[in-house]
Amino acid sequence: MLHALNELACDVAGGAEKALEAANYLLSCAACSPRPRARLHASGMRLQIGSDAAFHARPKARSRAGGYFYLGSGSSSQLNAPIFVLAKVTKGVMGSAAEAEAAATHMSAKEAIPARQCLGEVGWAQPPARARAGSAAAKGFASSTTKPKRSKAFGRQLWWL
Repeated sequence: MLHALNELACDVAGGAEKALEAANYLLSCAACSPRPRARLHASGMRLQIGSDAAFHARPKARSRAGGYFYLGSGSSSQLNAPIFVLAKVTKGVMGSAAEAEAAATHMSAKEAIPARQCLGEVGWAQPPARARAGSAAAKGFASSTTKPKRSKAFGRQLWWL
C-alpha cells in the first residue's frame, strides 16, 4: 500500500484523473484486506533486508524501489512482521533493470544503518546485515562477482555497496 500512496502523492500534480485512478487502486487494496494481521515469530533478532525494484515504473523514466526490514534468524527463510518498509522513487534515471535493483539495494542498505545502531544500543549487537536483492545481476554487483560497465548510474553513489 505504500507504493500506492506514493503513486497518489506523485499523481496529484498530474491532474484529477490520474489521482482518481491512484486513489481507486489504493482503496481497492484496502478493501481486499480489511483486517490486516502481522504475525510475529520467535527469532534470533538479526536484521534481515529484502529489496526489489520496478524498472521505469514512473513517468520521466524513474524506477521504484522497495525494501522489507524484519528481525529473523540468519539461516531461516521464514518472514517475520516488518519493522520498517521502504517505498521510494529513485532519483536518477536507471539504464537497466540491474541498475534499478542495485539502486534499491543501496537505498535499503542506507536505511539499515540507523536500525542496526538502534538494535546495538538496546543490547542486540548486529553482525553484518544480509540484504537479499531482487536479481542475480544486483547480487553479483554487490558481492563483486560481476564487474558492470561503470556507467553514470553505477557511479560514486552505488559503489558503496
